[in-house]
Amino acid sequence: MNADEAPGASSAAAPPSAPSAAVPSSAVPSAAQGRYPPQSAGALLGLLGGASGMLDSALPGALFVGVFVATRNLTTPLWLALGAASVIFAYRLIRRDPLRHALGGFIGVAVAAGLAVLTGKPENYFVPTLALNSAYAAASAISLAARWPLAGLVLGAVFGEGTAWRRDAARRRAYTTATALWFCMFALRLAVLLPLWLAGDLVPLGIGRIALGYPLYALVVWLTWLIISRTQPVRPEPAA
Repeated sequence: MNADEAPGASSAAAPPSAPSAAVPSSAVPSAAQGRYPPQSAGALLGLLGGASGMLDSALPGALFVGVFVATRNLTTPLWLALGAASVIFAYRLIRRDPLRHALGGFIGVAVAAGLAVLTGKPENYFVPTLALNSAYAAASAISLAARWPLAGLVLGAVFGEGTAWRRDAARRRAYTTATALWFCMFALRLAVLLPLWLAGDLVPLGIGRIALGYPLYALVVWLTWLIISRTQPVRPEPAA
């Protein structure tokens, strides 16, 4: 997920300074409005789902691994993981919270559980994880080869740039670097998890998935913020 900058915008080497206390917060454009980059890695993490979204997605899988390791029984951890995903989805629905991560987690657990049951192999619970990382790695590599870095397409929409970042060389380099970073994350996951899946080593596979999951994701988000915060978003040219 990387992109570039455009000449029409400032390409200062440092992130914009915080608004003065004399300026009302309502008068200061937010990152979501596409005027400024997020003021911290935490703000960018929030734009990409936040801690609650990560928990919604990670908890059912962690529960499956932990219970299977303890019981060596496939049925119980699968039902517990499905139950946890259902409870999380219902909780978010009742609170009227964003459902993207809860729904994605529920669907992912349902598909993973179905694969494990149909094949009788608990390690196949991790096939969706491997497939998604393969798809993201391929998409990142293709976008880099095409010089349309994926980070630019994703974050350009978040910051209201559209594809205007392509006009600015510094912004373009920043998004390209960020996309390469995300590609490395997906490739690292595959390099570690795929051999464990092929060998059927469920316990190391589960531990590896947790270790290379959201802790690594949070680190990559932080590094992405360090990269893109050194450049300014590029405002799209007004329509004629």
